[in-house]
Amino acid sequence: AQHPDANKDQHGRLRVAAAVGTKKLLTVLWTRTTDREPPTNPADPDTGWGEALSWVVAISIGGAVARVVAQRAAATGWERAMGSPPPTKDSAPAKNS
Repeated sequence: AQHPDANKDQHGRLRVAAAVGTKKLLTVLWTRTTDREPPTNPADPDTGWGEALSWVVAISIGGAVARVVAQRAAATGWERAMGSPPPTKDSAPAKNS
C-alpha cells in the first residue's frame, strides 16, 4: 500500500491548479460583469472602496470554494487508488519527535 505522505505532492498540485484556475475564472467573470479589469492592488488609493472590497470578497470566497473542490477531488482520488477513505488527522499515526 502507498504511504499517505506519497500523495502530498499530488494534493499540492491540485491546490495550486485550483487556485490558478479560480483566479482566472474570477478575473473573466469580473471583467465581463464590470467591463474593467479587476484591481491589481485593492489597497491602491485610486481604487474605490466598493471595488476593492468586492474584489477581495470574490477572491476570498472563490479561494475557499476552490480549496473544498481540491480537497474533495484529492479524497476521491485517494479512495479510488487505495480502496478506502483517506486518513484523517485523528487516524494518522503519531510522528516521533
